[in-house]
Amino acid sequence: MKKVLYFNNIYPLYRKGIWEMLLSENKYAFNIYYSKQNLGGIRSYIPPKDYKNKKKLHFLKNYFIKNVLFWQSGVIKTVIFKNFDIAFFMGDMSVISTWIAAIICRIRKKKVVFWGHGIYGNENFLKLRLRLLFLKIANVNVLYGDRARSKLNELGFDNRNILVIYNSLNYDEHLKLFNNLKKREKKGSVFFKNNRPTIIFVGRLTKKKKIDILIKSLAILKERNEIFNLKIVGEGSAKKMLISLAEDLLNSKNFNFFGEVYNESLLSELIYNSDICISPGNIGLTAIHCLSYGTPVVSHSNFDNQMPEVESIIVNKNGFLFKENDENDLANKILYWLNKKKIKRENVRNIINEKYNPYYQKKIIDQLILNG
Repeated sequence: MKKVLYFNNIYPLYRKGIWEMLLSENKYAFNIYYSKQNLGGIRSYIPPKDYKNKKKLHFLKNYFIKNVLFWQSGVIKTVIFKNFDIAFFMGDMSVISTWIAAIICRIRKKKVVFWGHGIYGNENFLKLRLRLLFLKIANVNVLYGDRARSKLNELGFDNRNILVIYNSLNYDEHLKLFNNLKKREKKGSVFFKNNRPTIIFVGRLTKKKKIDILIKSLAILKERNEIFNLKIVGEGSAKKMLISLAEDLLNSKNFNFFGEVYNESLLSELIYNSDICISPGNIGLTAIHCLSYGTPVVSHSNFDNQMPEVESIIVNKNGFLFKENDENDLANKILYWLNKKKIKRENVRNIINEKYNPYYQKKIIDQLILNG
């Protein structure tokens, strides 16, 4: 039986679906090393005392410089003294301990796998050279998206040593909630006292997310007497500015700031009972979250400034893309979509069933471990 080690920064709850499958596998022994510290507002999972795979979870300590992870204690010691066949690492070149540990693994003739973004496409010359040097340490690079694979192919990486795993959330829970919501008849906007279409944003309220562009686009439509509801779910440093902007440009009865919502049942209702989700800056797992509930997703079309999950948006099938930072283009496309498009929620979910789920990810990892 092959022995596999996986080193990650934390155990984010959204990874629980795929990690539970890997830890429970009996064809190979999968062990996960991570820090119990929360990271950037993301909670790290701490298993209960009766957790069945507790012996396969091991704890590290993360060290940071200016909020950038650069060292994980215990990783190098583990790869020197542990008996194993394959080591998975985050594909993050800022973690110095990963460079050293991965090189030690190669010297020991152990297979090295980097699981991450690969390249983004917006790196400057020096950063790109350094990132390529880092990625070449691995025997295999497991990536979140097809675009990153294409970029690495163009730069000389052998496609046989690249696997695309996409990303996933709690697929089973979301599917159950989706099916329960589908049984109910939707009447009006549910959270607003009108029958107008509702737009939702879910995520951190930061300047990087460019939520002000969404508000400005709705203000443009308001001038044309096209009124839509807006739900903003989340917290962050830009919240006060966004509330002030919405109060200046929109009608107070047509927008609501819900704050952070951790209850998935409530969050599923907020998302399901929206006509569309719009993330004007980069979009990550929010796309997977909303598509899982059959809600179409929108973001900008500059892939150099995007996260890999933008690839889950199939234009005019389960959402659309607009010109980056262009509130007029966004306004026009919102109007077209909400007035013209009628798409079945089951069809919006197709991409989640096909690729963005832990069952698909598990199949890729099984292939890598058992057949590699």
